[in-house]
Amino acid sequence: MRASHAIGEGPNTRVYLLRDGNKACVVNFKTGGSVGNSVGIGAWVQGLGGSRSADEGAYKYYAGPVKVTSSCVDWGGNYGPEYRWSNSPC
Repeated sequence: MRASHAIGEGPNTRVYLLRDGNKACVVNFKTGGSVGNSVGIGAWVQGLGGSRSADEGAYKYYAGPVKVTSSCVDWGGNYGPEYRWSNSPC
């Protein structure tokens, strides 16, 4: 794991960035009381100069994995329409 961040109140999810060299993978896991509910969840990653790879839906446990190959990536996730988080170092 390279980095992670909580999203929502409680928090409701935790989004993870995993790296293997230039390969990046993002997954957003529901946590606590949000596990198993039907609230939408999403994960996304975008390589420097590339297009965004995303997965979003009413998943019970997690969104993703979404993957790109790039030395620098912007990444993030959401829980429902109101809670979003992103990191954009590129």
